[in-house]
Amino acid sequence: MKIEASKDALLKAVSSADSVVSSKAVNAVLMNCLFNVFNDEIEIMATDKEIGIRTRIAASADTEGTFMLSGRRFANIVRDLPEGVIELSVDDRHVVQIRSQSGKVSGQYSIIGTSGENFPEIPRYGDEDVIEIEQAAFRRMIRRVIYAASTDTVKAVFNGVYFVTDEPKTISAVASDSRRLAMNTMSSSGGSDIAQGVILPLKAVREVNSVLGTDGVCRFFIGKNQCFFSVGNTEIVTRTIEGTFPNYSQVIPREYRFRIGIAREPLLESLRRAVNFTVEPVNKIVLRFEGSRLTIEARSPDFGESEENIVIETVPGDPIELGVNALYLIDALKEIDTDVVRVGVTGSKSPMTIAPENDDRYISVIMPLSVKSE
Repeated sequence: MKIEASKDALLKAVSSADSVVSSKAVNAVLMNCLFNVFNDEIEIMATDKEIGIRTRIAASADTEGTFMLSGRRFANIVRDLPEGVIELSVDDRHVVQIRSQSGKVSGQYSIIGTSGENFPEIPRYGDEDVIEIEQAAFRRMIRRVIYAASTDTVKAVFNGVYFVTDEPKTISAVASDSRRLAMNTMSSSGGSDIAQGVILPLKAVREVNSVLGTDGVCRFFIGKNQCFFSVGNTEIVTRTIEGTFPNYSQVIPREYRFRIGIAREPLLESLRRAVNFTVEPVNKIVLRFEGSRLTIEARSPDFGESEENIVIETVPGDPIELGVNALYLIDALKEIDTDVVRVGVTGSKSPMTIAPENDDRYISVIMPLSVKSE
């Protein structure tokens, strides 16, 4: 079997598929990518049994066939070949020979592959009840919340992103590690809403985010214990996380003592300086709101101390101090693209909120730390 395909398309497809392959896979089959070759396209698949990915590229082949090989090794070879058409020759023993047609490289490379008959089936989905979201908006929504998800494997419901419909024709994405929370809502179209909500693993959400572009729509369908995504010529299927996501609406304050505007860039710069005087993993700083001034304090017996003032909108009433994790606040500010952010404070023992100016569809919540002397 002889196959010809563009280097760029081939490299992108194989790299995308191989990204779900686990280096710790016990089953040797799961360490490979499956290549289904047709006369005018190649379908490339990979799975770790939790997440599956299927992507297609244009190609020309003299016959149809199937084989498996290491996607990582294949991509490493193709990546350093010249631009242009890549020619693959696959013999009866599934040995794959790789050659560049550019004429700039005279080498030929052979990878030992295997039959694809034992590769696990990756489910497909139909067109009923499909939800559609603009790719650019969906990518932005994922970016705005994913940082707040937990990487701690003890509580599975925190190891992913929760997607739910709170209002018709909208989708909200929520992530939390129990010490902070981020939520973003956007409009959707298509067949159905996600009234019951679904928790998708962090790895799967990252894979979806990696294939999202700036044009077109992302289509997805929620089945029983599975969620399917279709982006261009790529499909991703993932198992959902079982369990009940915490009631995030109870965490978001409904009333504030004050909600003021602060210039984003000066605040972010000040926090980045202050974090150098904090101790991991708490990274505690103290924010003191008084009049039209915010004082940011950080101190450590080992590193020293810092104190910096920035100008803010006038805070009514008596001064108030709030302890927070500086890195959590930095993470939230990095995902906001307005010049001014709205900071909401209820009390020294209540959550603090950060949101873009004039945008009520995104909010980040940070739980407070004690402000007592250490």
